[in-house]
Amino acid sequence: MSPEQPRSIGDFPSKVGQTYTGEWMGLDPQRIAGFWVGTYLDETYGQSLGPEYPPGLVEGFYQLALLDYLSAQIIGRWHGFNYGLDKVRFIRPLNESQQVRLALTVAETASRDSGLLVTYDAVLEASGQEKPAMAARWLVLLQDLQPHNYTQ
Repeated sequence: MSPEQPRSIGDFPSKVGQTYTGEWMGLDPQRIAGFWVGTYLDETYGQSLGPEYPPGLVEGFYQLALLDYLSAQIIGRWHGFNYGLDKVRFIRPLNESQQVRLALTVAETASRDSGLLVTYDAVLEASGQEKPAMAARWLVLLQDLQPHNYTQ
């Protein structure tokens, strides 16, 4: 079970070292296909990467693109900006038939004039694999006092 979600930016420094783990989620082949179109991979590679790659292989940048959505599911939706990635590794291949979940550890925080810089260690776990599909050190600049509910 994950620790209690932060309720304000001021809560984040006390969360350093805590890991939040989401629920398992299935991947949607239609959304993956949309990513291919939206990032011009369909024009670069056609409909598939070729016979040397397994069918249903999920592109690494698609895995990175899931960070916003999956993190919002476990720590809430905060107003902030991607500040960057210090390190990204695609450790094991991910197939569209697998389920994924995110384990997000608050690694450190630092005050900035424009908000709070939060560094996460993000691990994208894949069902049926001992090792994760992806691991990244992700920096986010938070600029608000409360999480947003973008659905209202």
